[in-house]
Amino acid sequence: MNPLYGGIDLGTQGVRIALFDATGVMQAEAHRSWAIPDVTSDFHEQDADKWWARLLDAADAAFASLPAAERLRVRGLAVASTSGSLLVCDAAGRPLRPAILHSDRRSRVESEVCNHASGLHFRPSFSLPKLLWVRDHEPHVWQQTRRALHPADWLTGKLSGAWGQADETNVLKMGYDLAARRWPDFIAALGIPAALLPAVRPSGQVVAPLLPALQQRWGLANQVLIASGITDSNAVHLASGSATEGDWTTTIGTAMGIKGIAAYPVNDPSGSIYSHRHPDGLWMVGGASNVGGAVLNHRFGLNTLATLESQLPSQTAHLVYPLEGIGDWFPLWLPAATRFETSVPSTAAESLLATYEGLAFIERLAYDRLAESGLPVHLVTAAGGTNHSLAFLRIRATLLPCPLRTVADCGAAKGAALLAAMACERVPMADVTPRMVGTAQTIPPNPADQDYLADKYARFVGLLRTRCSASSAPLIPSHSTP
Repeated sequence: MNPLYGGIDLGTQGVRIALFDATGVMQAEAHRSWAIPDVTSDFHEQDADKWWARLLDAADAAFASLPAAERLRVRGLAVASTSGSLLVCDAAGRPLRPAILHSDRRSRVESEVCNHASGLHFRPSFSLPKLLWVRDHEPHVWQQTRRALHPADWLTGKLSGAWGQADETNVLKMGYDLAARRWPDFIAALGIPAALLPAVRPSGQVVAPLLPALQQRWGLANQVLIASGITDSNAVHLASGSATEGDWTTTIGTAMGIKGIAAYPVNDPSGSIYSHRHPDGLWMVGGASNVGGAVLNHRFGLNTLATLESQLPSQTAHLVYPLEGIGDWFPLWLPAATRFETSVPSTAAESLLATYEGLAFIERLAYDRLAESGLPVHLVTAAGGTNHSLAFLRIRATLLPCPLRTVADCGAAKGAALLAAMACERVPMADVTPRMVGTAQTIPPNPADQDYLADKYARFVGLLRTRCSASSAPLIPSHSTP
């Protein structure tokens, strides 16, 4: 019997569940969305119980779309979620307050406390500073807190009943030492009880079976296994099929995440680059920019993009740094950066073209910085919701220093499903990827625009450094082996 593996992607804007067979062909899917936080606010929260209700609704629809006999083929599920978001829960996994999202910026002071205690570079987007914020500002919540979890950890618990479990990618931003594979001493020195911290295992390992009540609800067979999850950008990297050094993935969702395969961790002194463990023991090196697809929804509205794209001019002198909110840390360290543009566009279509170019300039700058650090850049796979735009892909393909490709269904849900297959079959990811990742399509550049985009990119970088007071510290990583 050809098994089915399910992946769940919990993002800022919604949740998706998708089921794939052992060759990677999707058999069913469903998606439920919700409102995104106000990007102008420092406080970004969501109700985790609503996440769960929407996931149940999506899963009900996905499984119902399969004939009863087909549902018996389901063997495993795994979860991917945003990186750095935090839930504080009681011992039974009940959230004690709304989830604090990765984009929340309230814990600036607490991030400096973490930096001083650890000698590392924590940012307000990380989960450990958020945990300190809860302790220091909501003592009534802190007194009841028994578990500090990330969204993927929490959904894994809701599916399996196995609480206090986490994967190696999600715990990085809570301070876990991935090289030593332990919680470091400085966390206890900060006053965080060890009992609050989850037990950690690699992504793609069996956690526990699916709860019987959910198995019955969806008409599944016995022993559907729940696998340890992963952060969403790392899940996308798995789904992209990237497998060798120099293979990179750019995921443009709400933000922009960049990941590449390395044989060793890369630890940048500024904290702009960090390394996650690959399920097979390699390393996934990369960084994340606050510049991303959020600008398209906020400035244009996703429903109007197709209309505007049909009106795009061939070129524009207008130049935009398309940051929503304040501050960025990759590819340049810009804690006080804000959006800027050099003129007033004559039409919304011209503004959209300049925004696409601004996003592409940040991506190119990221790969230039990685190459300066000694990391090879041979191939980039594009992922995320912006892949629907061929115009945007052509701009990126023209500007990047290497080929750009797309892969069918290169989403976080697909990457999570690969982990479920890995766990259920008890094989390396290297055995799963060749048969479950779709065929790649190379995006052709536009030679007529190469000089135009190269000149505009150089001007963009100069303005970015000047107007946003970029850090002058060189981005030179220190290489180390575990």
